[in-house]
Amino acid sequence: MVLSGIPSHGKSTFALNLLCNLAKLHGWRSVVFSPEMPTVPHLRDKLRRIKGGDRPDADAFIEEYFRFLDVDPVGKDDEDFDVAWIIDRATDAVMRDGIRVLLIDPWNEVEHARLREETMAEYIGRAIRALKRFARLYEVAVIVIAHPTKEVGRDGKSRVPTMYDIDGSAHWFNKADHGLILDCQDFTLCESTLYVKKVRFDETGEKGEVRLRYDKMSCRYETLDAEREAL
Repeated sequence: MVLSGIPSHGKSTFALNLLCNLAKLHGWRSVVFSPEMPTVPHLRDKLRRIKGGDRPDADAFIEEYFRFLDVDPVGKDDEDFDVAWIIDRATDAVMRDGIRVLLIDPWNEVEHARLREETMAEYIGRAIRALKRFARLYEVAVIVIAHPTKEVGRDGKSRVPTMYDIDGSAHWFNKADHGLILDCQDFTLCESTLYVKKVRFDETGEKGEVRLRYDKMSCRYETLDAEREAL
């Protein structure tokens, strides 16, 4: 699954909501590679708020259902945090902790190990194939958050991006099994639309859109259409 949208429109928080729901509803454990957001305190604090309840209960929930692939903040190690490194660490998490979801957030923070003769499009196609092999071998859902190109916000007039606007290659649309776009239309009311732009297999969902409202206190997304229907 690839999730895209304009920066600061809530992609990362939505993804964490999704992982929390998968844990609550299905008992799925997740491993998160998110070098832009430090695990302590940012990720843990946000997960605590999404989970709700008292802090010990939230911390126990995080310890049970989440693992984190942390990058050395001062760069003292010699490892390359590329796709192969992520897959290797995620494989360890599958074997050790039974994780069912890998979240990469965002793609542009991954160290891209392009071969000398490769174009960016060829490299991204190869990287996606590697992630899909990992996903199918270990029955893990892989979610990649990828930013759109700067063309989407040219001249300060942003528009809702398409899957073909994702930076780097049309492979993001062509090779993904699922494609989502999150777009915030009203920052005052915190209302967004989640567009389901691609569903490869009929039994795994359908294309469409869902209206959402973001609650700043709880960091949770709630379905807006259902709320209005209830009123």
